[in-house]
Amino acid sequence: MKKIYSVFFIILLSMNSTYFSEEIFDLEKCIEIGLKQNPDYRVSAFQRDKSKNSYYNSFSPFIPSLRANFNASEHTTGPSSVTRIDLTTGRPIQSTKETSNYFSGGYSSGMTLFDVGQFFSIRASKAYYNSLKFNHQQNKLDLILSIKSKYYNTLANQKYLEISRESIDRAQKELDKINQKYDLGLVSQIDVIKQKGLLGQSILDSITYKKQYLQSLAELNEILGRSPDDQIELKDELDSSYIQLNYESLVQYGLENHPVLKNYQETTKLRKYQLLQNYSSYLPTVSLGFNHSWNNEKFDRISNFFDEDYSQRISLSFSWNLFDGFSREFSVKNSKIDYQIAKENIKKIELSFVKEIKIAYLSAIEAMEKIKVNQINLESAREDFRLAQEKYNLGAGSYLDLLDSQVSLKDNQIQLIYSLYQYKIKLAVIENTTSKDLD
Repeated sequence: MKKIYSVFFIILLSMNSTYFSEEIFDLEKCIEIGLKQNPDYRVSAFQRDKSKNSYYNSFSPFIPSLRANFNASEHTTGPSSVTRIDLTTGRPIQSTKETSNYFSGGYSSGMTLFDVGQFFSIRASKAYYNSLKFNHQQNKLDLILSIKSKYYNTLANQKYLEISRESIDRAQKELDKINQKYDLGLVSQIDVIKQKGLLGQSILDSITYKKQYLQSLAELNEILGRSPDDQIELKDELDSSYIQLNYESLVQYGLENHPVLKNYQETTKLRKYQLLQNYSSYLPTVSLGFNHSWNNEKFDRISNFFDEDYSQRISLSFSWNLFDGFSREFSVKNSKIDYQIAKENIKKIELSFVKEIKIAYLSAIEAMEKIKVNQINLESAREDFRLAQEKYNLGAGSYLDLLDSQVSLKDNQIQLIYSLYQYKIKLAVIENTTSKDLD
């Protein structure tokens, strides 16, 4: 019976551990979730789709419209206080209450045959749609950069927490050794006090890194569109490999493909078409219309809608605004200014764009070089700690050297982790500023 209870208890524990286990997320999964659930990115998609609908709607004036109408009314005239005279008989006639019905209906159709301004309005709507489409692509790049930055920062803080716990274990082991030596009278009490201080500092660092890790995890959840309280485990795919970067090719690719530049180009087109649209107000517009209507006092005669009691009208409208108090002139002047501003903004953004790529490139190279140096420094710190530990155990070295070597080892571990993840973030910045996938 005990065996049965034991097996049942083990199965229950395994089920609970499976149910409450944290889901493991890799970077690709985080990006996938963020692109589906991030509210700002979803709003950007809605705005893009809204501008697309507006673009399609701009064609409507050139598409024939069809409208129908029907009206039914009852007209009642009450008795008059004034007596009328019948002109044929000369006798007075007393008016009475009279009721009459009236029914009418019809349909009409119309379309624009010629309107240059509407044509440029269509082109402007398309440019605006393309602008928001490229803006949505830029929002995607920005979201991916934010996810990668928070993903790597979370992993870095997790590593810092692990290193601080290793430092606690290392400091505790050294404290145990020093206590033994102090009991034997081999070292002074100051060595014990200093080692306790190092252990306490390591514990404080661990508390700080734990807070930073949980905070960065909450920030990652938020950018993914999840609750900050959700518990997830991140898959660490960190490696020390480097990517060969070519500055000239990065700049060329960015200038040709980056959605920010394309967004500004489409905005410039928008200003251009708005200018041409204002110019077109000097030209006439031509419209075509057709109307068929029917009316009768009796509703049952509606069967003769196309045969009797109807009227038809075909119209060709010609409209030309000859003078509007110089309103068009000032609109054209302002549109010219907006168009010139847009062209100047393209020049400005191209210069700023190349600068941002250069900064990102130099930052990535700097991070790569720091990794190499920090790797050497960490190996040196490990060897220095080993030697200081051996010398101190043999009584040939001072405790100050041992203390410094412990602090140096922990600091170099932190620096290497920091430089490794910073390199990943700098590569993500290059991808953001060039729109080029470095993988």
